[in-house]
Amino acid sequence: MQLSIIIPVKDENSNLIKLLSALPIPENTDYEILIADGNSNDKPVAECIKQADNITVINNPKGFTPHGINQCLEQAKGKYIMLCGAHSYISHKYIETCIQLLAEDDELGCAGGRIIHTGHTTAGKAIAAAMGVPLGMGLNSFRSKKKSGYVDTVSVPVFKKEVVDRTGKFDEELIRNQDDDYSYRILNCGYKIYLSENIWSTYEVRESLLLLSKQFFQYGYWKPYLLKKHRTLTTIRQLIPPLLAIVFLCVCIPLYMYTGIIHLVLVPLIVYLITATAISAFLFATKSVNIFYTIASLITMHMSYASGYITGLFYVLFAKNRYPKFSKTLSRP
Repeated sequence: MQLSIIIPVKDENSNLIKLLSALPIPENTDYEILIADGNSNDKPVAECIKQADNITVINNPKGFTPHGINQCLEQAKGKYIMLCGAHSYISHKYIETCIQLLAEDDELGCAGGRIIHTGHTTAGKAIAAAMGVPLGMGLNSFRSKKKSGYVDTVSVPVFKKEVVDRTGKFDEELIRNQDDDYSYRILNCGYKIYLSENIWSTYEVRESLLLLSKQFFQYGYWKPYLLKKHRTLTTIRQLIPPLLAIVFLCVCIPLYMYTGIIHLVLVPLIVYLITATAISAFLFATKSVNIFYTIASLITMHMSYASGYITGLFYVLFAKNRYPKFSKTLSRP
């Protein structure tokens, strides 16, 4: 078996059907598709897809991504393993290019391509544009990186099976950010992760600021769990939003209250808003997205992530219940 494609899915049968009909499998490739069915409201996946000998549906009763991936990894037989979300659409040469990159370089443990954020509503298009710029997701993020090179993770990864065997299973205690954890462990094993600018996958963003806020709160919330697990930062950029928020709340505001110098509060806010507005104006000019929604998207991402990170840090350090219900709820409708 040359390739195993793992697709964890939950309440996304319609998206799954679209994905399966458009998967760009290279010619003469012996492959299997392993679907982890964590559905709770939709019909069972097995009743909704066209059955084939190389498609296996695996029940994932817990419904969370890492549990489903691990169940599929136990059965995967391919020399290469690809993880793919049901919302993804993959460019024509994606799988072929990743396999070629991995086959030609012993140091590579994982390969992937650029990510193209897509939205359908006015808010969704603005959110997609905001997530695709460095100010939105940080420098060298796979979400904003456009050029080929080494990265800390990719969106639709293709792994060597030997790398998966060495790295082990996904951490099932990490309901979110388990992909960041896995990529960090791959790097710790001495392998590299490569992003090719010549291939891409799409990512459908949340279509409202409320759902975006929930998503980024959870992204932030689960980062301290990685910090606790590895006792080091997996990426430096993860600290910037919460650090700036803490400095503003714990330094700028108290100094203003003590000195009465309003500029201690206004200057950081004005600089941030000018930067966000300038980026949004550029996106309006180049992508014709709503400038006000784009500004709001950037602010929502940063504030939600920062508040999530600070909340997660509190739960890691002081709370008895480290896995509250709000940290596990889905941020998609």
